[in-house]
Amino acid sequence: MSFDIGTCSLTSCPAGEYGVGSGCFDCDAGKFSGEGSNSCSSCPAGKHINSGVTGDESSVCSNCSIGKYVELDAADSCLFCPAGKINPDITGASSVSACSVECAIGEGPSSDSTRCESCPRGTYSPLAGSGCLECGRGKYLNVTGASVILLAFSAHWGSLPLRKEHRHTARIVLMGATLLERVTHCV
Repeated sequence: MSFDIGTCSLTSCPAGEYGVGSGCFDCDAGKFSGEGSNSCSSCPAGKHINSGVTGDESSVCSNCSIGKYVELDAADSCLFCPAGKINPDITGASSVSACSVECAIGEGPSSDSTRCESCPRGTYSPLAGSGCLECGRGKYLNVTGASVILLAFSAHWGSLPLRKEHRHTARIVLMGATLLERVTHCV
């Protein structure tokens, strides 16, 4: 819609464009506008830009999916929750605080950060919220859901003499007899 009386003009531009004087101009990539706007806006926190799309906010911006968040405006993508934490139910999360659920000992986040699952073979999780950690170089752990790693022992840990640098680790294990059932180690 245009209106022109002498030097005064009013232009109503479509979504994805903004008006200056009597002309309409495309919003820059990653920005949006509603119909009749005289400026363009960036996607807000909790949403990411749909590249190559123009129009209003619902066309240009998408909510971060469950398991992700973004704290900045004009973000190209959303971030996965930090290691050991998940966001199981919030879409459009605008803060890392949405990743509030810690995975239990022996678990880590799924690849999409929406649920916790047992640590796969070759990894372990010693603390709640730590995520699954890989065994050291040249070591392997052939169980899932491992929670404790003992670097002080090899495959025959009960029969090896302890070296001075490993005595502290051995005491921790032996003090809690119930831990012996859960002890796993990379070999």
